Amino acid sequence: MVTEEVKQATVIFEALKSRMYQNKDGHYLTLKIHRNDIPEELIRDDINCRYYVTVTPIGDDEKPAPHRERSEGEFLVAEVGRLTKDKNFQEFLVETNRLSEEDFLNDDYEEVTANFLRNHLNVVSRAELKGNILAQESWQTLRGEYDEWKYNIS
Repeated sequence: MVTEEVKQATVIFEALKSRMYQNKDGHYLTLKIHRNDIPEELIRDDINCRYYVTVTPIGDDEKPAPHRERSEGEFLVAEVGRLTKDKNFQEFLVETNRLSEEDFLNDDYEEVTANFLRNHLNVVSRAELKGNILAQESWQTLRGEYDEWKYNIS
């Protein structure tokens, strides 16, 4: 519920999402604000100042655009991409004999993992996960095994 007090304290500006990552403490979102658009109030606020946050995407027509729901396939494409870079996932692939230490000798861990996943899921690219039910089921099985492995080593 937005109170009158919150409305009076609100500043509005345009920003671009430039980076987002997560660690044990939470999600971090980096916004790029043009130097002519940054509110002075924001500059003066202390580091670790807490904010009420409202986010509205802007469409190509410069009008508010609703957030689009991601399909299960789109979610899986993003998840596979994220885990391709994950050192724990790569360790899981080695410990479960899907890949060997020698496979990673060229130091391109992400590419080795991506190649393995394309072969394992029988796809040419991750994008195929959007509509390939067999690949989605294969990924879900592998992901479940990874989650079990990860839980057991924690």
